[in-house]
Amino acid sequence: MKADILTIHFGVNYGSCLQVYALSESIKKCGIDCKVIDYVPKRYDSWEIYGKNKLEKYPFPLIALWYLFTLPEREYQRSIFKKFLKRNLSLTRRYKYPDELKKDVPLADIYIAGSDQIWNYDYNTPGDYTYMFDFLKNGEKKFAYAASIGKSQITEAEKSDFKKYLSEFSRITVREKSAKDLLNDCAIKCEVVLDPTFLLSRQEWKELAIPMKISDSYILVYVMDNLHKRLIDIAAKLKEKYNHKIYVITFKATKDKRVDKEFHYLKPERFLTLFDNAEFVVTNSFHGTAFSVN
Repeated sequence: MKADILTIHFGVNYGSCLQVYALSESIKKCGIDCKVIDYVPKRYDSWEIYGKNKLEKYPFPLIALWYLFTLPEREYQRSIFKKFLKRNLSLTRRYKYPDELKKDVPLADIYIAGSDQIWNYDYNTPGDYTYMFDFLKNGEKKFAYAASIGKSQITEAEKSDFKKYLSEFSRITVREKSAKDLLNDCAIKCEVVLDPTFLLSRQEWKELAIPMKISDSYILVYVMDNLHKRLIDIAAKLKEKYNHKIYVITFKATKDKRVDKEFHYLKPERFLTLFDNAEFVVTNSFHGTAFSVN
């Protein structure tokens, strides 16, 4: 049997790449051949995210100059995650547009909509129903594992889309109780399950991790959305009480003198090692919390 996973697996995000790795490995342990549909929408191109959306605020020459100046760093960060996916997953050909998938559907016995915020319209452009498998037309078996909507309220238009596309799924499981409540309100049956990262044991994650030479006892701060100060404030209180160092995983420099060491270009395998060896973790990330627990 062959299964294809469709999820948000790309981008500069540890949670995204590690959750799809966990789901893929868990499916393989069931004796099922597994691939990940390499759908990376055009809207996630570097220019679309970092340049185009600034045109309303700044003149084009200024944006173009800034974009070119900062491009090498962004591309290097992206390359770290691309290499991880290529090393650890079986990927289909790359798709950038919904119509490409409709014209060239990857063949599988079952299709699984994976975790992360695949049904959150704030991230996925309304009108793109790819993560709801609208490109499958021949009665193929569709499932969802730990799908996330990422919010507690949706519009009437979203409700209509959920009813139309998700009612065709054989079985749906979601990551949050709020998602279950929203889908139940759309007359769609589902249940809450663990995030894929919990399907692998601590030992299995340790086997993927790359060892690092660390002599300090440290508080690990993992920052999402560049909200450094509040998290470092908390870590600083712990540092004062326990005398641990402060290590920070972030994609931009904090410029905070209380931080002892920062990691900007960390491989996912080393990300795991820092979590495993931390005395405390301070994070505003869902997957940061998940790995702390695990």
